[in-house]
Amino acid sequence: MAARTTTAPAESPEQSYISPPLRAFIEAERRRSDVVGVGVAAFDADGLRYASGFGYADLQRGEAVTASTLFRAASITKLFTTALVLQELEAGRVGLDDPVSQHFHQAYWIRDRTGSPAPVTVRHLLSHTSGLPVSWRGLESVNPLMRVVMNGAVLPHSLEGVVRGQRAVRAPGKRIVYANGGFNLLGLLVSMLNGRPYRDLLKERVLEPLAMRSSDVPVFPEGAGRATPYGGSMNSAGRKPAPAVRNYGAPAGALITSAEELSRFGRMVLRGGELDGRRLLAADSLSQATRMQARNHPELDEGLGLGFWVSTWRGRRIAHHDGGLPGVATRIALAPDDRVGIVVLSNGGDAGFVHRVADRMLEDAIGLEPEPIPGSPSGVPAGSEKEWRAFTERVTGRYRLLDVFPPGLPTMLFSRVARPRLTRAGGDVLAVEGVTREPAFIYPDGPIGRYRAAYPLASGTRVVIEERKRGTHIWASILHLFKPRR
Repeated sequence: MAARTTTAPAESPEQSYISPPLRAFIEAERRRSDVVGVGVAAFDADGLRYASGFGYADLQRGEAVTASTLFRAASITKLFTTALVLQELEAGRVGLDDPVSQHFHQAYWIRDRTGSPAPVTVRHLLSHTSGLPVSWRGLESVNPLMRVVMNGAVLPHSLEGVVRGQRAVRAPGKRIVYANGGFNLLGLLVSMLNGRPYRDLLKERVLEPLAMRSSDVPVFPEGAGRATPYGGSMNSAGRKPAPAVRNYGAPAGALITSAEELSRFGRMVLRGGELDGRRLLAADSLSQATRMQARNHPELDEGLGLGFWVSTWRGRRIAHHDGGLPGVATRIALAPDDRVGIVVLSNGGDAGFVHRVADRMLEDAIGLEPEPIPGSPSGVPAGSEKEWRAFTERVTGRYRLLDVFPPGLPTMLFSRVARPRLTRAGGDVLAVEGVTREPAFIYPDGPIGRYRAAYPLASGTRVVIEERKRGTHIWASILHLFKPRR
């Protein structure tokens, strides 16, 4: 559907000014990726550097994106739930290493395979190391098949229903597995500790103190001023409205916000928990939250803090979080030591687009030139060429993708579609194909089996390939691929 001509509301120069090269880059990437609209902001600890929009919030209405357009933030919501939990920790109403079962009725306990309460702590939930599997429970799609895939036979229309009866698939503390159910349980924990609904606490304790007056956690946002999601499925863009999704798991992903308002949350974090004279969190709490707490391999440079993802990027620590739903891709990234950050919110589900734009914005905010190859890999050390070639031949082939889909029917369905493989892309450079829309190229970086990723979702991060007794493992952030030994 063609967009009608429209004029975006005027923004003040200090809000909307972006350097011409950066503006041209964002618009070119938006058009190349066929993303309908995107809101962006860059900021530092002292203020907003710019906030602006590109493209359309809604094609049918002919409504342009502005700095105040509301987008679904998806999983960036988890940072706001983290803030509420950190407040409870500071108040002494819960402990970071408390077993969460001691705060709940049995109906909300996480149980292990035997049916006993699993020893899951608040720390485990915040760092996605609880042993819970991937879960999409609480997301209700208009697509009947996806409704069943996400929720099973019973549709939960309350937060209590979303978190009831969860089961761990492994002991806590062993692995990072991205678990929406854990953050929904944290939201219910905050609610029960205070005897008030999650939404009320979020607005009173976080959104209102940060003057995020338009932000909210509705089940289904729609209407003027709110971006309509576009794209056929997860991680796809285009001009077809995405399948409508209602979200009954507010703490894990229901936030709607604008680039301008979300930047205020980022500034609060950069300032150690205070903004405009109001303190939301202690500096020590945020320091702990934005430092590495867990990773899936000791050599990886991306993992989890408390709620925040933590990476080493361009030689500096980055605390960040992404969000994704059908027709939605979002990112907030903070460089605490540089005291700068960026926000990218889109109504097209292409996560690669969001990361390319976010990386370039962050480089611009810090004053860095783009790298020719992300991570500046050191290559194959002299004298080890023969060993590298033999290793490359052994590790290529078909792999299984682990811990990405909910157990049961979803894993059965998606494993037929997602069939990743590792191929040679030239020399000892490898390509990971079949995981997402674009292949991820990995470049040798010193010792055998150590690489740097050239891929938007993990630009420059460490990748480790290891041959073990039962087969070959690929570790990259929380991505885990496995090829059984024959």
